[in-house]
Amino acid sequence: MIPKDEIERQEWLEAYLNKQLRQEEVEWLEKNLKTDGILKQEVLQLKKAMKTIIDAQAEQQMRNTLQQLRQKQPSPILQPLWRYTLIGGLAASLTIILYFSFSPVQIPTPDYDIQVMRNTDPVEMETSQKAAYEAFFDGQAKMAEGEFLEATYQFEKILQVSELRPYFKEAAQWHLVVSSFKSQQHSKAALYLEQLDNCEACEYEVSWAERWKIKWRLYWLRLFQ
Repeated sequence: MIPKDEIERQEWLEAYLNKQLRQEEVEWLEKNLKTDGILKQEVLQLKKAMKTIIDAQAEQQMRNTLQQLRQKQPSPILQPLWRYTLIGGLAASLTIILYFSFSPVQIPTPDYDIQVMRNTDPVEMETSQKAAYEAFFDGQAKMAEGEFLEATYQFEKILQVSELRPYFKEAAQWHLVVSSFKSQQHSKAALYLEQLDNCEACEYEVSWAERWKIKWRLYWLRLFQ
């Protein structure tokens, strides 16, 4: 039944794998595959070889298709560069918005305030002035503990003292801006911030970025109230 010629034998087995043999030939071959180990191995090897060829053809077809798609696409040089510029601008804007919305407000540290305090002679201070300085550092301690209402109370006591060094008056006002904002007293925070915007030759230096953090947040709070 199976051809004796090697080439014809190969073609006959390929016809079997391609389902091109007559029914009686298929029945004969499958019956012999159960008992003839050499024939079975030959069919398996041929099946594997044919699969390798088919896979290679499919891969080549995929490569050809991708190449055709690349040729149809416009050159990267012709891509609209404004899109990338727009995306970059939006990303930068979002970063700035997130920074002003959520970054903590940074004002000069208590260490700097203590250093300034050393330049003040306690002997020359009035009793009310000494109490004001004590209230200032007590207020800072309350802020560090998260007790913003109590901190606001301490800093407001300072503003009632006359002839206070401008540095500590401004420092108290800035701390009041932050403590009032943190304690949900937004109108009070806006009031003290306005006073600071109107000061001339300010001694308590707070960067424009920190100022705008508060202004930005107060603006959005007023907008949605």
